[in-house]
Amino acid sequence: MAEHTGTVARNLADLEDVLSRCDRSVLRHHCPRHDFSRWVGDVLHDWVLAARLAAIEETIEEHSHATSVDTARLDLVGLLREKLSS
Repeated sequence: MAEHTGTVARNLADLEDVLSRCDRSVLRHHCPRHDFSRWVGDVLHDWVLAARLAAIEETIEEHSHATSVDTARLDLVGLLREKLSS
């Protein structure tokens, strides 16, 4: 089980920073629950980005192999960097 880190993202740049350096257990905990995509949709009202994040979150489960988690992390961070640079 992931230990609560107390880290909070206040915007997309914060989210990108947190996702780029968090422990794999954080991704294993939050991705299956679609926490990142739900936050982007509910708080930022960016439904297109939320759907793209959700598709990546779908690839991670609580017991996903480290390689799968690392790949998803790269995809999540890359998508956020793309959005931030547009």
